[in-house]
Amino acid sequence: MFSMGQMDLKAQEKASHPNIIFIMADDLGYTDLGCFGSQYYETPNIDRLAAQGTKFLNFHQCQNCAPTRAALMSGQ
Repeated sequence: MFSMGQMDLKAQEKASHPNIIFIMADDLGYTDLGCFGSQYYETPNIDRLAAQGTKFLNFHQCQNCAPTRAALMSGQ
């Protein structure tokens, strides 16, 4: 029974780390998602993720995503 208790404790410790999902989409506007008020597109899965997680509301964007994409792919 002692070993079963230890296994359960380790499973709970691993569950405490957050899961991070980073979505990078090309040519996606701020209001193209339902969670940000889209009247035209239905995005139920992303809306559910946004409702259960964290939304970043203070950000800036650039017209070209190539520098961001290159930084993510190279790690620099």
